[in-house]
Amino acid sequence: MVLADAVKAISAYGGFHDVGKTRAAGAVDFVAPVPPTDRLRSVAEPREGLWIVTLQTPALLCVAETLNESSGAKALHDVYDKAWKELSDSGLELVRFFAEQRLAGGWFLHRRFGKNHYRPYLLTAPGSVFVLRAAKGASATALKTLVQHWIDRGLHLPESVAASYDATGADAWRRCPYVPENGFGEVRVNMPVHWDLAPVSQGMEFEPLDSTWAITEAGV
Repeated sequence: MVLADAVKAISAYGGFHDVGKTRAAGAVDFVAPVPPTDRLRSVAEPREGLWIVTLQTPALLCVAETLNESSGAKALHDVYDKAWKELSDSGLELVRFFAEQRLAGGWFLHRRFGKNHYRPYLLTAPGSVFVLRAAKGASATALKTLVQHWIDRGLHLPESVAASYDATGADAWRRCPYVPENGFGEVRVNMPVHWDLAPVSQGMEFEPLDSTWAITEAGV
């Protein structure tokens, strides 16, 4: 509420003026929130024993050095499985996924966040989908609380990724741009659309593919 009151005060003053070195200006408008449709609404509870997590913004889930052009489906599955185990304190395990990866980097990111050598970030793209289930012995109440936290605040960096980029603590954003505080890692979970639009042929549901699909794109 303190931030909201401050923004309202700025709006009443006529917007932002002389911000930063470029002396930028900006206006503020307040609009009514638009809730998601029922088909896109997130649910923290499992459905049919599963959590289907869909990225809404890019997420830094793995370290680029762990994969290369020759990495196969198993290597990618193992990397993502490790990420979700770290994100859930080993409470969730990866069943299958469909994901796209993109490299992010360039002169500015290297100058601002890089150290001795050039090191791009391997981001998992919006629209990527991960199907998760509870690990044996995991607390259902704790998992529901955790998933609701993801829905409300986005995914934090997996422990190994945060350590690799020295992105731990409250000021992690100073050393890594791809943190939830900057809008990355936003997710929706168990959207009804995944079940409502499940393919059906002649009254029989298709079984999910056992193989893991991934599209890799180098973008820098």
